[in-house]
Amino acid sequence: MSEHLNHYRPSVFHARRERVRRQEFYGHRAEVTPVSSPGETSARRAYEMLRTLLRSGELTTRDALAEDSLAVTLGASRNAVRKALQQLADEGLLIRQTKSGTRLVHEMIHVDGGQVVPRGMALGADRGRLCIEQTRTERVILSPVVRKRLETEARIGVLSESRFHVDDAPISLRVGYVAGDPDLVQKALRAFGTVNPPPYEEAFRQLYGAPFGSSHSTIEAIRCEARTAAILGVDEGAPILLNEVLVRDVDGVARELSYTYYRSDRVAISSMSSSLPHAV
Repeated sequence: MSEHLNHYRPSVFHARRERVRRQEFYGHRAEVTPVSSPGETSARRAYEMLRTLLRSGELTTRDALAEDSLAVTLGASRNAVRKALQQLADEGLLIRQTKSGTRLVHEMIHVDGGQVVPRGMALGADRGRLCIEQTRTERVILSPVVRKRLETEARIGVLSESRFHVDDAPISLRVGYVAGDPDLVQKALRAFGTVNPPPYEEAFRQLYGAPFGSSHSTIEAIRCEARTAAILGVDEGAPILLNEVLVRDVDGVARELSYTYYRSDRVAISSMSSSLPHAV
C-alpha cells in the first residue's frame, strides 16, 4: 500500500507546485468555488439576461411574460425571475397586473454610438415612426470650450435644438453647435422635413457639402434638470443618458459638436469594435 501511495506522491507534489505558481503569477491566491446550477442564478443575473432579451427585441409588447417560462429560458429560479421582473417594473419598463400578468410597456430604442437617428428608423418598415421636432435654431456666440472642440477660430455659430419622438413619445433632446456661415447652416437645417428625415449620412452631406467621416462619443449617466425633464416627459432628477458627440467629415474636419439627452428607460446605446476588416 505504501509503495502504491509513493507512486502518486510526486505527481501530487508537482500539481500543488503548479497551482501555487499559477496563483503567484496572477497576483492572488484564488479559491476554487463550485459551479452554480442553473436554478441558483441570482436575481441580478436574471435581470441582466432579461435586459438582453428586451434590447434584442426577443421580448415584445405583445408577449405575456410568464415567470415559469422565463425561469426555463434564463436558467433561473422563479424567485430570481420574480425579483428581476419587479425591478424592471419599478424602472417603468414593465407593467404587472394580477389578472393580465406582466407585459412590456414599450420597446427599447437602439441608437448606435456616435449616431443621432435611432437604428433603422429612417428606412424601411420603420419609416414614419420617427419624428424630429426642431425647437430652436439660432445664431449664438460660441464659447471657448465649443471653439476648441470644433477646432475653429469663428466666434459666431449656430445652435440647433431638436426633440426626437418615436411613436409619438419623446425619447431624446439634441443640442448641436455648428461653426460656419450661420445663414447657410440655418437654411440647410430648416430644409429638412420634421417627419421621415433622411439617413444620417445623407443629411450630413447636405448640411456640410462633404461625406461623413467619423464620430467620437462620450456617454455618461446624469440626473435630468427641470427644463429637459419637461421636454422628455420624465421627472426632474430622473436618471438619463448624456451623449457628447464630435463629428468630422471624410477629410477630418470637425463639423459639429452635439449633446443628446436620452431617456434611459427608452433608449439603449450600442457600439461595436472588431479587429477583423470590414466586409465590402
